[in-house]
Amino acid sequence: MSTFKDRILKTYQPSGNRVLIGSAPHCDIQIENLAVKPEHAIIESTDDILTLKDFSDSTGVLINGKLT
Repeated sequence: MSTFKDRILKTYQPSGNRVLIGSAPHCDIQIENLAVKPEHAIIESTDDILTLKDFSDSTGVLINGKLT
């Protein structure tokens, strides 16, 4: 789900157990922003656990408004 000023802009339904996030056309979730790398992060699902892996060295990832 993408939000802006507490409004939902878009929701995403994953098609598998991993979701690639980035600016590249092949990403499951594409974000067109100069701060987003072509392959920025991945969300992986194992059993009932979601894991976010950040591929960026400097830009980071915001989760619930907090930089990780």
